[in-house]
Amino acid sequence: SCNDTVKWYECETLMNVFKSIGYKTYWISNQSQKGAFDNVPTKYSELCDSAIFVGNRFKGICKTDYDELLLPPLRELANCRQNGTNNFYIIHMMGSHHYFTSRYPQNFDVFKPEDYIDRENFQRKDLATYDNSILYNDSVVSEIMKIFKRKPIKLKDKVKYINEDRVVI
Repeated sequence: SCNDTVKWYECETLMNVFKSIGYKTYWISNQSQKGAFDNVPTKYSELCDSAIFVGNRFKGICKTDYDELLLPPLRELANCRQNGTNNFYIIHMMGSHHYFTSRYPQNFDVFKPEDYIDRENFQRKDLATYDNSILYNDSVVSEIMKIFKRKPIKLKDKVKYINEDRVVI
């Protein structure tokens, strides 16, 4: 909060908190490994026991690999869990980052600009492509949850979804 007396850079990271209580930590990312907006998240990934980057790791904001590429390595990790090991997974998706049309495959092109007749013309395409990216993102998150439902989740395994971005259209 604004009234905290501890500076953010003096705080422990979430990864280190989980590691300190005996969890094995995993970072699985569809975002780039290097780039103007990617260097800080990559440094956080290096705090994990294991970091996996899928698709083109050096494309930056122009990356067009779909988030479903995260599913095979996540399935493999979930299937190879060792008994007695507590696990914490950070799944770093492209989600609905700009450029929205690059965030979903053609079969998720459901919403069209003409669906937004109550909005200004200049907003309609962005709204449609953003909503399509959300539709696709929700389908990938649903698949991630299915991965963990198939395998009995130990009480101490942690799965949590946090949306990191907000957009004003």
